[in-house]
Amino acid sequence: MHLDQSFIPSIEFTSIIDPVFEKQGISLSLARLDLLPYPAGGNKTFKLKYNVLEAKAQGFNTLITFGGAFSNHLYATAESAKHYGYKSIGIVRGEQTLPLNETLTHCQDQGMVLHYISREDYRKKNDPDFMRTWLKAQDIPSGYLIPEGGSNAFAVKGVAELATKIPADTDIIATASGTGGTLSGIVSGMLETQEAWGFSALKGGEFLVDEVKQLLIASANEKSLSKRWKITSDYACGGYAKCPTALLDFIKTFRQQQGILLDPIYTGKMVFGLYDLAQKGLLPAGKKIVALHTGGIQAWNGMPEKNMYISI
Repeated sequence: MHLDQSFIPSIEFTSIIDPVFEKQGISLSLARLDLLPYPAGGNKTFKLKYNVLEAKAQGFNTLITFGGAFSNHLYATAESAKHYGYKSIGIVRGEQTLPLNETLTHCQDQGMVLHYISREDYRKKNDPDFMRTWLKAQDIPSGYLIPEGGSNAFAVKGVAELATKIPADTDIIATASGTGGTLSGIVSGMLETQEAWGFSALKGGEFLVDEVKQLLIASANEKSLSKRWKITSDYACGGYAKCPTALLDFIKTFRQQQGILLDPIYTGKMVFGLYDLAQKGLLPAGKKIVALHTGGIQAWNGMPEKNMYISI
């Protein structure tokens, strides 16, 4: 399957009808990246686009990337690699456990070869010298390296194209943040009249401010630093992959009322945060907000007990 720079999928938008927003004159809609078709889907469609094109430009036929055992990024990279005719290698944080979970099984089914790395060594994944030595020691063939989460200058370029699909009369674009790549792309591509809100999925996610700044600089978008954007960690719900009962209750109720399933790691926390801010009167009245549903529904595969809890 051929991929070129002209490929920008159309996005559906779903209005969220709820008195908590209506009484303040707030229009909230979800950009349904979760409905984007195979391969990858979600925000990964945009984050991986120019990475795949760069791999081709450099003459690589293998994509190498990193992630945890339930990584949306590994899942999406495996799909994209197969779809566009690449080999793929996934470097998985932690020791191998058998049987493989549904995420890693899917990666293997797409042709991804999995290698496992200790959590201590995984922390060094951004050190080029260390990774070069580690890859050689594992006899892993050369390939195009995509960072964890796919967040680099090429991801920013791809997500900036997504930002152009957001209606021009939108005041606030909201997204969940894990590595800062999606937020950086939105900031880069959004209009000067708009602002971007990032909802960190990680406890203590204030460090993402510097990550976004560095990504914007690396992608030659320093001028975007002056645009209006911010990150809050108030709705990390205890930390990455933490799913307290209050969050699960919210996701269940939201699905019952709106007919939309949110993922428990990223988008669920962002929408939970928007509702809480609205209930506290902390959202600016009369504004139009578009929140990105970045997909990641496969994350429920790693939470069977919670899966049952919300009756999926």
